[in-house]
Amino acid sequence: MSFETVEGTLNISCTMVMTTALAAILLLIGFWLRKKVSFLTKYCIPAPVVGGFLFMFITFAGHQSGAFAFKLDTTFQSPFMVAFFTTVGLGASLSLLKKGGHPAARLLADCRQCLHHPELHQHRPRQCYRH
Repeated sequence: MSFETVEGTLNISCTMVMTTALAAILLLIGFWLRKKVSFLTKYCIPAPVVGGFLFMFITFAGHQSGAFAFKLDTTFQSPFMVAFFTTVGLGASLSLLKKGGHPAARLLADCRQCLHHPELHQHRPRQCYRH
């Protein structure tokens, strides 16, 4: 990790290891916040999202004030994003779907309809909305 001041802004550069360590710390903070703030658990907001939003707010504050900025090494970004989005749905269950009631069932039905929509299999992007 290195610190450099350029035109009054503190630039914080993180190596690959420091970026990963920062992400791990934010993940642990996300788990802690999720336990303390009930609506995060109620609405099934994952701890990585909570930690990510916390970092986003910190980064935004630094950017808006011009006080500091981060430069992160993104070597592990793609593999970690694949791992995150692959495992996010593992906590889902039929009982959780029943608890979600009609809105959750409607979302599931709409997603299924979009997956089987023939226009989605063409090469040009189309929107899939249920009318």
